[in-house]
Amino acid sequence: MQAKRALLPTIGLTNSVGTTTERFGDLLNGQFSVWSIAGNITQPILQGGRLRNSIQRSHSEMHLAKSEFEQAILTAFSEVEFALSAEKFFAERIVALTKAANLSKESYQRSGEEYINGTGDLLTMLTAQQRMFTQHSQLLSLRRQLLDARVDLHLALAGSFECPTCIHTGATPLSP
Repeated sequence: MQAKRALLPTIGLTNSVGTTTERFGDLLNGQFSVWSIAGNITQPILQGGRLRNSIQRSHSEMHLAKSEFEQAILTAFSEVEFALSAEKFFAERIVALTKAANLSKESYQRSGEEYINGTGDLLTMLTAQQRMFTQHSQLLSLRRQLLDARVDLHLALAGSFECPTCIHTGATPLSP
């Protein structure tokens, strides 16, 4: 808007004594006798190309800022959508993996009982134990991924890690 205003001539009137006015009402006042108008009117005419380029540059800058803002909004929506879908996916996987981990634990316990009773072998018990450890490890990893997804969702929704009690006490979130 200011770039467009610069195209318009400014009228500053100076009399022979050196008095200047920018108010149109002062023109009608009889105190001003000799006026010098030409210098201020020719300035925008002689600089018209530079001023028009300034208008185009300001329009381009505004268009760029608008595009960057739109991209930021789309990125934010994308992050929220991804975090929400990850939350749902991980929750479903945790349910299924919890069942599998419980079954592998039962399998290990039965194979251990069979080994103690002499009806099973050590290799079967160790294989069941390894399967149980693998299932539990995968379950812990999946729970960590779920927590990471929740943190990502919190941040995507413009959350912060500022501790509410830390604001009043001056403590840091990691201090005891």
